Amino acid sequence: MFQGSPVDSHYKWGAILLKAETGLVFRVHRELLAAYSAVFKNIYDHTLFTPPIICKISPKLLRIFLDLVYASNTIEINTTIEETKTLYNFCDNVQCANKIMQPIATKIYHLVKDEPWEVLIWAGERFDRKLAAEALKCMSPEILLQGRQKNMSHTAFKESLDLLPYSWRGEILYIILEVGDPTLAVVTHVDRREYPISGTSKSIQESVRKTTERVVPFKENWTDVGLKFEEGDPAQQKR
Repeated sequence: MFQGSPVDSHYKWGAILLKAETGLVFRVHRELLAAYSAVFKNIYDHTLFTPPIICKISPKLLRIFLDLVYASNTIEINTTIEETKTLYNFCDNVQCANKIMQPIATKIYHLVKDEPWEVLIWAGERFDRKLAAEALKCMSPEILLQGRQKNMSHTAFKESLDLLPYSWRGEILYIILEVGDPTLAVVTHVDRREYPISGTSKSIQESVRKTTERVVPFKENWTDVGLKFEEGDPAQQKR
């Protein structure tokens, strides 16, 4: 037993002890854990005495996990994208039943609108094409080029793209670019120089020049981008 460790104020009656990464102890019931986690069931099926189990997640996430285990109705999960990913990975590692996994997966889909790059990268780590497609549907040319760090530095997009599976990078570029229809675009460059203008209080004058450059435009319909990615490698489909 974790002698001297603080015990959660809500989960304090069960015979099984789970300890969060901060040291907070949760006392829970063996039967419920075994019912919704294949890993916990395997532990309890092969031993009469169950030692305390250390869970490498925060008390907040361990409490949410147990809330899902004990809940008879749907509960709301209030977590950030990083917390949701950590919670999902923990539950996946202990092989939780769909009752536990589905609400967490639903939360990830709700977060995709605010964090499409984060979700896309995580989907790539799991090779989850369906989730990646949802992330792409929520993007735009601006969001894509800002990358994971949400800035317009010249390396932001490439650094984020490099975090995806190698095979996905070409697929995504193939889909989002109108490769077969390069167009001429007029680009306006504005040069700002400071120098006094006689007779006025102004000290800035703009010099405008226009150039014509050949560009490959992004597709406008990002819902279509997501759907095409979910279908599979477009280059392979043409062969």
